Amino acid sequence: MFRKSRGGLWEVQAIKRKKETQDGAKITFVVPTLNMCSFMSETLDSLIQQTLKDIEIIVIDDGSTDHLSDLVSFYIKKDNRIKYRAFVKRGGAGRCRNEGNKLAEAPIICVCDAGDIYSKFRAEIAYEYFKKHPDIGVLCCAVMYNAKKWQPPVVPRVYQGKPGEKLMFEHPGVAYKKEVVVKYPYREDSLDTDQYDAFFFTLGKNGIRFGISDEVVCSKTSLWGYSQGRDLNKARLKKLEIYKEFGIVLPEDHWLKRFERNYEAMRKAKS
Repeated sequence: MFRKSRGGLWEVQAIKRKKETQDGAKITFVVPTLNMCSFMSETLDSLIQQTLKDIEIIVIDDGSTDHLSDLVSFYIKKDNRIKYRAFVKRGGAGRCRNEGNKLAEAPIICVCDAGDIYSKFRAEIAYEYFKKHPDIGVLCCAVMYNAKKWQPPVVPRVYQGKPGEKLMFEHPGVAYKKEVVVKYPYREDSLDTDQYDAFFFTLGKNGIRFGISDEVVCSKTSLWGYSQGRDLNKARLKKLEIYKEFGIVLPEDHWLKRFERNYEAMRKAKS
């Protein structure tokens, strides 16, 4: 069932049977994951039920030590639109997203996070939007949060790529053109964050146009305290570095500024 692939990756071979799509994938879902076997079933179930059938789903395993490969193997037996690649050694979500984006067969890629649940219309929404707006490189859709109490959807505000402009959308609600993200990949110098802020700031800086939709495409699971082996403090510090690098000035009451003050106080107390 497993065979060695390029770049130190392992892959699960799909069972050869009648192709489910007619003209190749129109949409690719890229799902990076690390030790998320317990949460992956709901994600995969939501993706394979898409109303647009011409899709592929690429799971990129960042060196998991749980039973994720067994779970994905089970799903591949049911649906050969699913592909699985596993890195032997952890390299971070940025590397996983870049690998999945390069492997994508479709010209349009939807960002996914393991554990989230996606609308069955997500692929159709992205495909129709890009067909109507060929000048757009990135589409940002609305996201719901699956928290303890109901919260209204996070509806995106279009990012214009202006100096000092903050992002106003949620990562798993984003779709983009493959040609754009292969040219401007995610940074890979952190194990603790995929640095999506820097990724999108870079796209805006290079003139890539952003579009928005108020369609809700994702129910974002709130996995409180579950860090996937990441150092969340390092991830937040990296986010602060990125904001400063791109000239983003945060208000003093912003949660990142509060974190920075608390972190510095804690560090001084220990020294």
